[in-house]
Amino acid sequence: MSRASVWTVALLLASAGAAAAQDVGPLPGERRHVLKTARELVRLATTKDDAARCEALLEVADARVRELERLPGERLDGVGRGYHELMGGVRASIERASARDRDMSAAVARYVEAADRHTAAIERALARASRDAAAELGQALETTRRAREEAGAAFLRGRDRARGTTPADDARRGREADAAAGRDGQGDRPKRPAWSSPPPSPGERPPRRDGQQGQGGAPPRGGG
Repeated sequence: MSRASVWTVALLLASAGAAAAQDVGPLPGERRHVLKTARELVRLATTKDDAARCEALLEVADARVRELERLPGERLDGVGRGYHELMGGVRASIERASARDRDMSAAVARYVEAADRHTAAIERALARASRDAAAELGQALETTRRAREEAGAAFLRGRDRARGTTPADDARRGREADAAAGRDGQGDRPKRPAWSSPPPSPGERPPRRDGQQGQGGAPPRGGG
């Protein structure tokens, strides 16, 4: 490669780096960042279609992660919490649209892909964060690491709602199955007697009910 070609490539790379830096825009704590987040909020508030809302939320989450890359450790407070809430909004939109019988598999894939990309940046930010910011970034990191599981669960919950089933229905069916199998809902242990008072000691007769005499032949109180 000639020297002129080397300079050309270097200039292109420098231009690309400058464009990327400009794309981040103002950072949290800077005056113009308030306007930036206000525009984001307006966009989210006016995006009613759930698939489009998923994309908008993920683009804002991308912006928060790009900001993480440039912020010093002492200015990371709140960014992790905002990221966690944005990704929660994506999952809520996936579930809501799936409940209307829409195919949100593309949105689930986009969510998982974005979370995979964000993980490394959040880990780097966590390494330099203050104690308070570290707790929030830890929550954000858990969000990215559980992305596939949580997005899939949101999709399935919505699909179940579209089919007329709910988590309450699933819980009821589980209780009915436990009762039929003689279980108490805590593994395979047999169901305990439904004592209204502590069970009697070995060799001791249980208290009599329905107006009959109690232990020791004494009549129940109030029996006249």
